Amino acid sequence: MGSDTSKPTNMKGDLYISLEDKNVIAGDYVRGNVHAHLKDSVASPKLIVFFRGKEVVEFLTEHQESNGDHGAITYQIDHSGKQLIKKGKAIIFNKPNMTVPSGNYCVPFRFRLYEDLPPSFSSAVFTKGVAKLEYKIGALLDVQGIEIMKFKKPINVMSNYFPILPELYPRQISHEVHGYNNTLWCINNEKASLKVWIEKATFGLDESIDLFVEVDLKNFSSDIRRVEVEINKVTTVTANKKNCITKTQSKSLWKDTFKTEILARSGTQNRKFSIPVAAILRNDRTYTMKSCLIKCQYIARVRMHTDYKLFRCTGFPAIEQGIVILPFKANGMPEPSTSAKLDSSISPLISQASTADEA
Repeated sequence: MGSDTSKPTNMKGDLYISLEDKNVIAGDYVRGNVHAHLKDSVASPKLIVFFRGKEVVEFLTEHQESNGDHGAITYQIDHSGKQLIKKGKAIIFNKPNMTVPSGNYCVPFRFRLYEDLPPSFSSAVFTKGVAKLEYKIGALLDVQGIEIMKFKKPINVMSNYFPILPELYPRQISHEVHGYNNTLWCINNEKASLKVWIEKATFGLDESIDLFVEVDLKNFSSDIRRVEVEINKVTTVTANKKNCITKTQSKSLWKDTFKTEILARSGTQNRKFSIPVAAILRNDRTYTMKSCLIKCQYIARVRMHTDYKLFRCTGFPAIEQGIVILPFKANGMPEPSTSAKLDSSISPLISQASTADEA
């Protein structure tokens, strides 16, 4: 079963779960079987399937302290945080007045997930760190109120539920900045313009980000060497255990330039950059989001670089354009199965599971 192992609290036996599919759409069923190996008979057994969703943050920081004449000592400090997202449970086998003999047993189950689950999320941060929204399905065997065996394994939740805060959306999809020639002999206030825009703010996993750049040098005599475009992922994490600490990391995911010696005193030129979202994310399971402990944003940074000869130094502020990456394809996720949507016996406010037929 890979890295998933049962954790019995005594030597009664072993417990594990097999699933039809570890990828599940929010609002649909997790389907599988609970396998139990009992070394001894058990009286009044109760088999429970449970679900947990939580966000987890783990990372290291370094701290230096003076050691007198011997220099400084560097310490690594562990930081972690956890926050519950959702939980639920359901009894799938219950025999209060029965003794089950030793042997191997298999109990099928289906467990309906909540519809408002955010998708699974996982991103590496800092030194050996991780920020993630993780979900697990598990089973435990209860005998007369005592938990004797327990097992859990991860599942990947896919969802159209995307409760993004307004602050994460870009305030505008078009930006323009100006740079001025500050040379000693420049009497006229020469101006160069850099304009950046996108045609929309949100992008699905199967789309490309079309970023448009316009350079206007009609009234500028200095040389513009290049225009640099970079996509950065900015992740902010908060550890809420032991000592509360918040840190931000910016990581370059994609970079391109176009050399612009030919742009000197040549008027206006345009360039379109098409950046596949898949090329940015690679194998990461990330998207634009903000939760209690994690915030993840994607920012396109565009900057012009001039020649830096003596007395001809002209600086330009960078343009930062926010981009929202959705955790699903442009046409959304498939809908939950019809049986899950029509099952009115399952309340979204209580344990979201169906009881398997008792053998």
